[in-house]
Amino acid sequence: MFKKILSLITIILILLLAREFLKEDHNQFPEYKVTRVIDGDTLEIKFEDGIKKLRLIGIDAPESVHPDKDKNTEFGKIASEFTKQRLENKKVGVEYDAQLFDRYGRVLAYIYLDGEMYNEIMLREGMATIMTISPNVKYVDRFFESQEEAKANKK
Repeated sequence: MFKKILSLITIILILLLAREFLKEDHNQFPEYKVTRVIDGDTLEIKFEDGIKKLRLIGIDAPESVHPDKDKNTEFGKIASEFTKQRLENKKVGVEYDAQLFDRYGRVLAYIYLDGEMYNEIMLREGMATIMTISPNVKYVDRFFESQEEAKANKK
C-alpha cells in the first residue's frame, strides 16, 4: 500500500513539474519600447539598431491611416486607439516566427504586454480578425479560439 501511495505521489510531482517546465515563459523574449502606434496592428518599436515598424503577426485590424481615405473606417480608429492606450511608450516582449520581415520591410512579430500576447488580446476583444500568412502560423489554433471567444461574447 505504501509503495502505491509513494508511486502516486511521484507521478503527481512529475506531472506538476512537467506542466511548469512546458509552460510558455513569455518573459524570455527581449523587450523593446513602443515609440508610436501607427494603427491597430502596426507599431514603431525602438530596437538596438534604431526605430522600426513592426506588424503584428496573425491579425488584421481595420484601416485607420490608409492613404486611400475611403478604406479607413470608424472601427479602425477605435482599434487604433485601443492599441495606443495599451502600448504607446510601454516596453513589450517581442517574439519572432519563421519569417522576420514582410514585403514592406516591417518586422513581423508577436508582442507581449505584462506576459500576455497582445496579438491574441486584439482578437479576443474583437478589435481584429485573423489574417494568417504562411510561414508565420505558430499560434494559428490559439488565434482561432480567441476569435471564436470574441464572437461568442459578441465583441
